[in-house]
Amino acid sequence: MLVNVAFPAVTAIYMGMFMSVLTFQFYDFGPLYDRILGLDPDSAGNNPLNNQFNLMGYGALYIIKNFGTLCWTILMGPLVYLVFKGLAKLKKERFEA
Repeated sequence: MLVNVAFPAVTAIYMGMFMSVLTFQFYDFGPLYDRILGLDPDSAGNNPLNNQFNLMGYGALYIIKNFGTLCWTILMGPLVYLVFKGLAKLKKERFEA
């Protein structure tokens, strides 16, 4: 779909909506990412490469803005694992002493 080939409009709309579901884009965190990361909202990186990318849900060149909430879920798995591993170690040390 990213190749500049003429597809039916319904297909482009469906694939754009499908990408929103795949990347967990249920809320637009773009302004939050701009503020936290110090990104300029008017820079070239905040614009899609072309119209096909925009229709597919890639509204920016920055990967964190394109993946949206999926970035948070990818980072949360290892973080939760480390927290529980640390808590288990603390609990084990506390009750053995």
